[in-house]
Amino acid sequence: MLAEEYEQHEMEYGTGANAKIVFDCMEDNSPFYDKSKGEIYIDESEAVELPVDEVLQQEIRGKNSYPFGSASNANNFIGPTNAQGKKINRYYTSLKPYYVKDSENDNTLIFESRFESGNLRRALSCGDNTYNLILKYDYSTTCHTQWYYFKITNVRKDVRYKFNIINLIKPDSSYNQGQKPLIYSMKEAAKPGGIGWYRDGQNICYYQNTMKRKGGGSYYTLTFEASFKNDDDEIYMAHCYPYTYSDCCELLQKLCTNDTKDKIRKTVLTKTLAGNDCEMVIITNFLSRPEEIALRRAVILTSRVHPGESNASFLMHGTLEYLVSEDEGARYLRDNFVFKIIPMLNPDGVIVGNYRTSLSGLDLNR
Repeated sequence: MLAEEYEQHEMEYGTGANAKIVFDCMEDNSPFYDKSKGEIYIDESEAVELPVDEVLQQEIRGKNSYPFGSASNANNFIGPTNAQGKKINRYYTSLKPYYVKDSENDNTLIFESRFESGNLRRALSCGDNTYNLILKYDYSTTCHTQWYYFKITNVRKDVRYKFNIINLIKPDSSYNQGQKPLIYSMKEAAKPGGIGWYRDGQNICYYQNTMKRKGGGSYYTLTFEASFKNDDDEIYMAHCYPYTYSDCCELLQKLCTNDTKDKIRKTVLTKTLAGNDCEMVIITNFLSRPEEIALRRAVILTSRVHPGESNASFLMHGTLEYLVSEDEGARYLRDNFVFKIIPMLNPDGVIVGNYRTSLSGLDLNR
């Protein structure tokens, strides 16, 4: 694992003496909780196995439930089976932070990525408001790191923080041509007329670092600085605008109703490895005679083969809304074509925060 490789590298080069692990999503235990005092980091009583019944699944989706994946425990939301071989989807209704402040004056950032589409393996505090960040590899692989999505709290107003994402793999990046990280401030978004996601950051650079990958190749670092306008804000950072599996389910639930069945219908194309629905929608004028529908040309559209390419879901979102609209062009398309659309072809990959592959580590369009 890259986190362990990084520790070895830091020991060899003597640069990590002051680094402190302040987040690790793969650990079942946190050193900041004292078991002898009854302090519990992961509370198994908070675990929820999602029911198979689709109606009940819809009730749970969208609530404040955080998926949690563990390196040593198969009873997690991405695992298709538990230790007894029973297929489950497991969520925790609440999760405590990995890092616990030692006093009110402790300004250490508190990281979190154990939520849908989140991707941050480990965060290390290196002093001077500087943090080295290690992303999770795609599941069942030792590569594919580009997508990142995580939350930070305990921020201080106007303090400049430096973030170094140190295990990227691509040799070049649009961050060197002007791209900036995406940031979402809960306090700013809550203000009247407040904005949601925005791109920001200073002193941005993408470069090859000194670490070498096992089996050959190099790691690359994205470094940037950012400051925030509010104390104690809840900040999210991402590579691209997030669009989750729950977002997709919510859209299809809104579009596919009894009132719209004459132009759009949905079906479950297949079940994923983790037991999630991979849904397909069919859009046409269903009021036509069956023999007329059978003669129409079919148009096949798919999206999110690569989970980290979330911009594709926004394009698909707009396409679906247009095709079921009462616009003259949309009615013409429904009268003359049958659209078979899979809005999210790789739900498991999207849920766990993969960049390119499925749960089995396969690039589904290769």
